[in-house]
Amino acid sequence: MPARQLNAYGSEKYQVITYIQSIPVNMQSEILGQAVILIDQSKINRSIDKISWATEGHIYVIDKRGNIVITSKDAPILSNDLLDRMTLSDSILDYKTDEGDSVVLYQTSQDTNWKYVIVMPESAFLAEINRTKTFTFVLLMSFLVIGIILAYIFAYHNYQPIKEIKEMVTRKTNMGVPQYKNEFEYIKSSIVNIFENQNKLNEVISSQLPIMRSDYLTKLLKGYMGSIDTDSDTLEFMQIEFMSSSFMVMLVEISDVSSFFANHTEKEWALARFVIENVGTEIVEDAFTQYFVELDRNRTAFIVNLPPDVESTNFIEELKGYIDKFDNVLSDVCGISACFGVSEIHNNIVELRECYDEALKSLDYSILIGEDNIVFFNELTFRDIYYYYPIEMEVQLMNMLRAGDYEGVEETIDTLFEINFKSRNIGLEASRYFVIDILTTLMKVMNTLQAQNDEAFLSMDSLMDITTRYDNVDVIRQQVQKVAYDICNLVHESYMNPSERLIMAVEEYIEEHYCENWLSLTAIADNFDVTPQYLSSLFKKHRGENITDFISKLKVEKAKQLLVTTDLTISEIGCQLGYANDMGITRVFKKYEGITPGVYREQQRS
Repeated sequence: MPARQLNAYGSEKYQVITYIQSIPVNMQSEILGQAVILIDQSKINRSIDKISWATEGHIYVIDKRGNIVITSKDAPILSNDLLDRMTLSDSILDYKTDEGDSVVLYQTSQDTNWKYVIVMPESAFLAEINRTKTFTFVLLMSFLVIGIILAYIFAYHNYQPIKEIKEMVTRKTNMGVPQYKNEFEYIKSSIVNIFENQNKLNEVISSQLPIMRSDYLTKLLKGYMGSIDTDSDTLEFMQIEFMSSSFMVMLVEISDVSSFFANHTEKEWALARFVIENVGTEIVEDAFTQYFVELDRNRTAFIVNLPPDVESTNFIEELKGYIDKFDNVLSDVCGISACFGVSEIHNNIVELRECYDEALKSLDYSILIGEDNIVFFNELTFRDIYYYYPIEMEVQLMNMLRAGDYEGVEETIDTLFEINFKSRNIGLEASRYFVIDILTTLMKVMNTLQAQNDEAFLSMDSLMDITTRYDNVDVIRQQVQKVAYDICNLVHESYMNPSERLIMAVEEYIEEHYCENWLSLTAIADNFDVTPQYLSSLFKKHRGENITDFISKLKVEKAKQLLVTTDLTISEIGCQLGYANDMGITRVFKKYEGITPGVYREQQRS
C-alpha cells in the first residue's frame, strides 16, 4: 500500500509502507488470516536516493492502480497524461517538466503489475551515450589519423620508386609536366609509347639491316677489327650465321662495256649489282653460305663460308664450276661482262682482310689480262715473277723512236706485250713493273726531244697516269703506242725543212679562213710576211696546184656538204662561203664537179 505516516512511541513519526499478505498464500477463498508488514520507508529511501543520485533523476514506484507508492526526495508529481501513456510493457518515454526535457524509463513487474519509474534529465540520460559516442568518435578519429599517417608513410615509401620512375621517364623523354590523372596512367602511357617506339625502331632496324650488315661486312673485309665486334651477339644481331671458321672472298667487277648498260646511269649500275647478288645467291644457295657486299659502283664482293669438314682442294674445284656457271649466266642471259678474283681459304674471321687483299690482287690481274676473267690467288703464285725487256730491245726501241720509225716502234711494242702477257704469263706485280719500265723508255726519248724544242707536248704526270688510269693490258698497250706515235710525229716535225713547215702552216690557215670573202693570195702572203709571188710558186711546187684552186676546192667540198645536209638556198650557201651571190658558187662548183649545185642536190636526194 502507498506510504503512510505512522505515529510511534512518543512523538516520533515514521513513514512506512504497508505490505499485507493473505494466508494461505495465493488463495482467493477461505482466507484464514492476513500478515501485515510495516516497512520503514527511510530504509527504502536510502536505496532510492542512491539510485536518484546515480541517475540524476527522480524515482517513482506506482502500484497497479496508478497510485504512487513511494518517490525519491523532492520528486515532482507526475502528470496524469504521463501515467496514461505508461502501458504494461517496459518502455522509454519523452517527458517535459519545468526543469526541461526529461526521459522516463519504467519497468512493469510481472507479478504485481507495479511500475518502477525513473524520470531523469535527457542530458543525464544521454551523457553515457554521448561519452560513448565521443569516445568512439575520438577513437575512430585517432585510428583514422593513425591510419592516414601509416598510409602516407607506406604510400610515400612505395611511391618513391614510382616517383623516381616518373622523373626518369620525364627526363629521358624530355616531356613537360605529365597531363595525366596520376603517375600510374603516365607510366602506363609511357610504357605503351616505349613499346610502340620499340616496334617502330625494330621496323626501322629491319628495313635498315641489309645496309647495316653490308657496312659491317665491309669493315670486316677492310680489316677494321679493332673498332667492331665479332662476337656471337653481334653476328646474331646482324643476322649473320657462319657454318664454319673457313672463309674465302670473291670479288666481281662489272665491265662498263657490258651490253646491259644503255646510258650508264646510276640506276642501271644499281640494277646490275642487284642482278649479280641474286644470280650469285641462287647458283650457290645450297652449296655453302655466302654474303654479298657492295664495295663500289662497279665492284662487289661475296664472302664465302665453307661447309664444315670439307677438303679445300675439292671445294676450290667445286667453286670454279659455280663461278663458271655464274659467269655464263651473267654474260649470256643478263648481258653483263664481269671479271672475278678469288682468294685462298683462310681459317679465321679476322683473316677476312687477307682474303680481301688476295681477291683484290687476283681481280686486278684478271682485269689486266682481260681474256682470263676468272683468276684464283693460288694461280698467281705460279706465274712468272720476272718480265722480259732486255737492254738490247730498249736500245732498239729508243733508236726507232729517235728516227721516227713508228711502224718499227709499234711492232716492237706488240712483240714485248705478246711475250710477257701471252708466252711468259707474268704475274701482277711484274706486269706493273714492265709497264712502268717501257713508259720510262718513252720518257727518256721524250725528255731529249723536249729539251731540243723547248716545247712539251705531254707532261710526265700524264704519261705515268697510264699505269693507274687504265687496268686492261690491251688498253695500256694502245695508250703506250699512242704516246710512241706522238713522239714519232714530233721527230718528223723537228726534221722538217722550213719550206714544208710554211706550206703546212698556210694550209692550216686556209682551212680556218676559207669561208671569208677577204681571203686571197695577197692576204695570206701578208700574214706570213712573204711576197705573193714567192708563196704562189712555193705552194705549187710542194702541192702541185696553186692556192686559188686549193681554196676553191675547199669551198666546193663545204658546199656539197651543205647541199646534202641542209635546205639552204644556193644563194644562202654562197654567202656562207664568201661569195656575193649564187653565180660565184655555181661557176666554181660546175668547174670542179661538172654540174650545177642544184643538179647535185637533186642527184644526192634521189
